Amino acid sequence: ANLTFDGDTLTVNSGLTRKVTTVSGTSHTVAAGEYFISLTSTSARTVTLIAASKGIEVVISDSGGNAGTNAITINAGSGDEIQGASSMTINTNYGVATLVAIDATTWMIKSVN
Repeated sequence: ANLTFDGDTLTVNSGLTRKVTTVSGTSHTVAAGEYFISLTSTSARTVTLIAASKGIEVVISDSGGNAGTNAITINAGSGDEIQGASSMTINTNYGVATLVAIDATTWMIKSVN
């Protein structure tokens, strides 16, 4: 089999395909199953994360290359936090943030560039 699951870890023994969502508007709420959020608008944008659930990973990208002028605000969902804060910002052109939920209310920033 190409997949194994030991109760905590899913192991994929071949290629993995994840959902890419392209957003041209100024706001987006992450939905279940979305992984890579590609923001193409040249205006300021707001992304609201799905409710945290241990193990969910979300990547948010300034694919339009305008975050240096028009920042992207990433908001935690209701009752959740991003490393102790209610939001974070991507403010560099072509910036990318990867967030991982470590429990039912907490998102941690895995990387920002």
